[in-house]
Amino acid sequence: METCTSGSGLGPGRQCPGLHHHVGAAWVLLTEARGGYAHQLLAIGHLHEAEDESQEWPELHEAIHDARKAYQSTGQMPEFDLLSLLVERARRT
Repeated sequence: METCTSGSGLGPGRQCPGLHHHVGAAWVLLTEARGGYAHQLLAIGHLHEAEDESQEWPELHEAIHDARKAYQSTGQMPEFDLLSLLVERARRT
């Protein structure tokens, strides 16, 4: 697990679900939103948390930021396969 860097309430150096949790939660919520469930704001919030927690990996951070902004402005579904690969790469570093 990654160390929390955002406002998770766990404090510096404490473990949290991290990027996998936020990217995965956003994917589930946006998939459900396509079926008519009103989860868009929660999903955007998870993308924002993932964006916050990915600041030490510039490529991942930019990809999450761009995905969140695109979804907010156009409704374009993020490329979760790409985000997942980038998260895995970040976890190994």
